[in-house]
Amino acid sequence: MKANTCKRLLALLACLAVLCACLAGCGGKDSGGASKAPAPASGGNEGGASGSGGYKDIVVGLPEDITNLDLQESNATANLMLNQCIHNRLISLNYDGTFACDLAESYEQVSDTVWQFNLRKGVKFHNGSEMTADDVLFTYERARSSGAANDKVEMIAAVNKIDDYTVQFELTDQISDILYYIAYPTLGILNKAAVEADPVNGPTIGAGPYVFDSWSAGDSVKCHAFEDYWGGVKNTKNLTLRIMPEASSRVISLQNGEIDICVDPPAIELSHIADTDGLSLLQVSSEKLHYLAFNMEKGVFADNQLLRQAIATAINKDNIVTVATEGLGTPAITFFSPGYGYYDAYDPYPYNVEKAKELLAQAGYPDGLEFTLYYNGNLKELMSQVIQSNLKEIGITVHIEEMEIAALKSKLADADYEAVVYNWANDSAGPDNNVRPLFRTGSSSNRTHYSDSYIDELMDKALKETDNETRLKQYEEIQTYLLDVCPLVPCFYETMSLGVNAKLQNLTPDTSGLHRFYDCYIPLD
Repeated sequence: MKANTCKRLLALLACLAVLCACLAGCGGKDSGGASKAPAPASGGNEGGASGSGGYKDIVVGLPEDITNLDLQESNATANLMLNQCIHNRLISLNYDGTFACDLAESYEQVSDTVWQFNLRKGVKFHNGSEMTADDVLFTYERARSSGAANDKVEMIAAVNKIDDYTVQFELTDQISDILYYIAYPTLGILNKAAVEADPVNGPTIGAGPYVFDSWSAGDSVKCHAFEDYWGGVKNTKNLTLRIMPEASSRVISLQNGEIDICVDPPAIELSHIADTDGLSLLQVSSEKLHYLAFNMEKGVFADNQLLRQAIATAINKDNIVTVATEGLGTPAITFFSPGYGYYDAYDPYPYNVEKAKELLAQAGYPDGLEFTLYYNGNLKELMSQVIQSNLKEIGITVHIEEMEIAALKSKLADADYEAVVYNWANDSAGPDNNVRPLFRTGSSSNRTHYSDSYIDELMDKALKETDNETRLKQYEEIQTYLLDVCPLVPCFYETMSLGVNAKLQNLTPDTSGLHRFYDCYIPLD
């Protein structure tokens, strides 16, 4: 765990970042960090072949399938990585936690509950039409009834058009994290006319650096650089995101030059990648939390807090880190990502087999029980195997079952499961995003189906609180309360790893896992 001094520093930096954004509103900053490289000539090749503009086409190997092309309907990592290539938001979050202007050239806080955004003029969508305030209003109104962006806009009472290039956001109250939500990838600005004309394919029309070309479900998505991108055409002419769920296949393809970026290579291969000529290993400590979730709506765990606590006490998180990540992860005490609001002074479930047996007996299962634990992917398989072994020690039989990610999400949405190992990354959207998606009643990312009016109200209070000490106390209470209830067991934070072509430039692993492939490039020899 991080030292208290480090946590206080991170909290201070987070507060300063928001304060500076409120005061500066992108004044004097660059245009969202976009590359101003010369436009490559047309006619690049598919796959990893060389483009014709002095830069190589890039192929990314993804461990998870891309399941939805509508940015407002999914916050799955693979979908978001694609959509932030195709779409731009009004503002975005830099790696250092400061805000940058994207489709808004500036913004200002007019009052406690009103923010004004001044739009860039001449911004083109991929269909050639110009972005205006009407597109912004349409995007945010549509988000209200969406599956993945609704929780980001519920605190926005109205978006008002002042003129074609000016909009004002009227909030329900003073909201501390509003800029983080406006910068979230699910709120990329949509082309109103395109979506109204074609609700299925229209959401792929964006104003971002890459144009969507094709999607072969379970195989790949292909894009090309947008020649009229407001921030300057990107160096890489063709960008392909290839679906490669088998970890060893991604590594072999990287070694063979079939792909240029291998996302989440298996831990056992990391040293080999780092030592191989022509390859590089990029790593960063991350906010990505892996956890065990219980079904809190129905079934054996829903109404048995002692049973959930027994399982939490029986899990050896150090073993999970050793087995699943080759020791590169960090055991988790709480579900908050390290940073503002993070509180690890309360650890109710240190690994203790005998204590777990006592809790199991108190829960009404002195002779144990059995249940099925679902997962997806190699890392989750190793994690599940450790949990299975841990719980066997206290008399619980765990059947582990892998599912394809889309089928697993459907099962979770229907609450048709007993337990699952899953993950969540804060995505750099402020402290509220550690709580609201995971535990808010009805949230699409609430995998446990947990519902508690007390927590719903407390997270709303913390979101509106302007006194720093009071807000930190509220997040402390949220964490201690939820750890006691135990709808999920935080297990570890993952170290993000990317295996890449050694010539790749301008790619920094993102701490949330939403890697930004739209800026990277490989110069030709």
